Amino acid sequence: MIQITNFKFDKYNITYNINQNEITGIFCVDKKMLEPLLLQIAGINKANGILYRSRKVFDNREYFDDRLYLDCNQSIINTLVASKVCYSLEKRFKLIMNENKLNELIEDLNIRLEGTLSGNYSFTKEGTALCNNAIALSTFKYPILLNPFENINDNKRLTYLKEQYQNKNCLIGITDLTKYQNYLNCLILVGKQNVYILKETDKIVILSNVIKQDLVISECEIEDLIIHKCVKNENIIIYNNLSAKQKVLLDRFKIKRTEVTIYDMGD
Repeated sequence: MIQITNFKFDKYNITYNINQNEITGIFCVDKKMLEPLLLQIAGINKANGILYRSRKVFDNREYFDDRLYLDCNQSIINTLVASKVCYSLEKRFKLIMNENKLNELIEDLNIRLEGTLSGNYSFTKEGTALCNNAIALSTFKYPILLNPFENINDNKRLTYLKEQYQNKNCLIGITDLTKYQNYLNCLILVGKQNVYILKETDKIVILSNVIKQDLVISECEIEDLIIHKCVKNENIIIYNNLSAKQKVLLDRFKIKRTEVTIYDMGD
């Protein structure tokens, strides 16, 4: 478990325990924040308030031995010979791989179609993402990944990878939520004002056409309806199901409602 307690990031204060037995995504409305946030959680950049086994993650050798950070936009290999990849990564990063698993993924994903050979392989964006996913799935470490699916446009490959990750939990930095439909267990949503922890099963309602806003919020709170400003200033999200009384109250103020999933929160 990665413990985040009173972690100050930009204007946010984040407290949440990342369950390493789940597939957890992080999405930032301001996309420029995503990589710096992930680098701090990965222990690469200094941060206070993030612990692994009761020790700070920054420069923590035990943590580094147990987790793998990969930016899936960046290529780290130039061959598709599994034995050579394993040798290179062990020599460069002390990363132990399951060679048979890696070879299986290279073949099943048909990664060779995404590379050109001129001495060494040069990969397309999709090929680079596929290589990094194959590496993540072939290690014995907990993967922390930036944009693993964003550059994958082949739906069969995407479905195959999602199936593979069901047995390999990870933490994912996301810029396109639509690529992760029916995949995440939990989403850490860094909104305009606050950080929200959303489960895939959560019901979310976006409200628009909000008038007499203060009065509406005040009255809704009396009815145990929790309202939060979130992705857009004009939109408000609600986590819980609406009761009949709450619906009547919202109708009285002519507030439109749209039910969405966590995968719609990037719109």
